[in-house]
Amino acid sequence: MARQDFYIKKLLQDRARFADLYNAEIFHGKQILKAELLSPVSLESGIVITDRNGRR
Repeated sequence: MARQDFYIKKLLQDRARFADLYNAEIFHGKQILKAELLSPVSLESGIVITDRNGRR
C-alpha cells in the first residue's frame, strides 16, 4: 500500500493532472478547477473527501 500511495502522491503533484482528475470526478468534466490557480502542499498533507452523510 505504501508503494501505491507514493505513486498516487507523485501523480497528483502535477497541478494539471490533479485539476483534470478533480474536474472529471467532481464536476463531471466541466473545467471548474484551474491548474494555474492551484498551489502545492506538503506531501504529508492528505485529502479527505466525505459524502453528504459524512462518510469518507
